Amino acid sequence: MKGEPVTGSFEKATRQMMENTKKILRAGGSSMDRIIRVDVYLQDLDDLDEFNSIYREYVPEPFPARSLSQPARTPMDLPCAMVVTALAD
Repeated sequence: MKGEPVTGSFEKATRQMMENTKKILRAGGSSMDRIIRVDVYLQDLDDLDEFNSIYREYVPEPFPARSLSQPARTPMDLPCAMVVTALAD
C-alpha cells in the first residue's frame, strides 16, 4: 500500500528509505551527491554493515559528514531512519 512503511526486512526498509530520500531531494532541487550531512538512526547497531553497504550504493564519495546512533525507538518503529541536509540549486 502506498505510504505504508516497509517492515520485515532491514534491506527492503533501508532501500525504500534511500529511494524516498532521493525523490525528496530531487523535488527540492537537490540530489544524493549534494548531501553534506546525514544523521542515521538504527534500531540495531548489528545492522550497520548492511546499512553501510546499501548507503554506499546511493551516496557517492566523498561521503558527507555522518553521525550514527541507536535510539530507544525510531519513528514508527522502523529499523532505520535518517535526517539529511543537502545543498540545493
